[in-house]
This record gives sequence, C-alpha cells and structure tokens, in this order.
Amino acid sequence: MKQLLSGLKHCHNRGVLHCDIKGSDLLLDNEGILKIVDFGLASTFNPDHKQSMTSKVVTLWYRPPEFLLGATYYGIGVDLWSAGCILRELLSGKPILPGRTEVEQLNKIFKLCGSPGEKYWKKAKLRHATMFKMNQAYKRCAAETFKDFSPSALLLIETLLAVDPAKRGTATAALNSEFFSTELYDATALSSKQRTRCDIEGREGSKAKKERCERKSPRQKESSSARPS
Repeated sequence: MKQLLSGLKHCHNRGVLHCDIKGSDLLLDNEGILKIVDFGLASTFNPDHKQSMTSKVVTLWYRPPEFLLGATYYGIGVDLWSAGCILRELLSGKPILPGRTEVEQLNKIFKLCGSPGEKYWKKAKLRHATMFKMNQAYKRCAAETFKDFSPSALLLIETLLAVDPAKRGTATAALNSEFFSTELYDATALSSKQRTRCDIEGREGSKAKKERCERKSPRQKESSSARPS
C-alpha cells in the first residue's frame, strides 16, 4: 500500500492522473516490488488551471462518487479514492463496493460512506446531481462495518474514501498517516513466505499425485500402460 501511494505521489507531482487504479493494474515481482501499470486512461492536469475532462474513466468498483454524478473537473482525488478501495480490499480480502450499475454503485457508496449534505450539492454543481440525489440521508458507517480494522487503518480509509474529493488529502499526507508508522508489513519477508508456501504446496501436490497413482487398481494400471504414447 505504501508503494502504491508513493507511485501516486510521483505521478501527481508530475501532473499525471492514472484514472483507473484497480487490483489488476498493480503488479508485484518476486521481491515484493510493486509496479503500477496500464496508463491507458491516464490524463495530465494542472491544479492551477481547471480543464474539462471526461468522467467515463475508472473501473466501476473503484470509481469515485463525483464521477458517477457527472463531474468533468477533477484532480488527484480520483486516484486517492481508488487507493482507498484497494486498501479496504487488502484488509478485508474482498471488493467492498461491487456495484453492477452506476446507480447501484452510488447507492453502495452513500450507504457506506454517508450521503453528502446540502452544502456539497450546491458547491459541486454536478450534472447528474438532481437525478441521483438521494431522498434518504445515510450516515457514515465505515467504523461499524469494519470494526476489526485497526484505528489507524480505519482513519486512513475514511480519509481516502471521503465523499467530498477535497477532503481526501494527498498521497503525501496519506504516506505520513499513522497507519504507516504502526502497521508494518515487510514486503520482502512476505514474498519469501509466499514462495515457501508455494514450495510446500507444490511438494504436497506431487506427493498426493504419487499416492493416487500407487492406489490405482491392477486393471487401471494395465489400461494406462496399454494406451499409445
């Protein structure tokens, strides 16, 4: 996660938005080094000069609410939202917002992250605001939903998944969060453990296959030997 945010920091500092961060675009080598790939939907941006861009980017499950509401002016918040989805997915072991349509996706977001107040709707000036504005107000319930997460992890997730993109901060701020000073994950050690597990599973698989062959009946053995090579 730290490597992902470091990569986003590098991109954002150079005026580049990835615009499609998801699990399949994050590759790990045997040493646990992460590579961000697939910049096919990436775009450049200038924080001092707003320019209209398409909102038809980012895979649905990782798409921020402002995109679903038709935003065409956006910045680093798009990648930070996706990073928040990735962090929750890593900690819970499954996608957290698996919507099938844009309407369902927005409903899932508001039910988990809370629906925005009137001030947000007036300030945002989003094209689809009147179409998707919820009749029912939802309170943020991330803390209750993910009560097994550590306080530092939950705080970082709630920041990255703020409905208002202005409140998501920056990749630099996320890297300086308490999560990375209290939750230490050694990528090298992890990759070593994964390789050990694969080796063990591989040996166990070979052993099981050998035992199955030895348990074959004489007729099965005869049949196998009679087959043409």
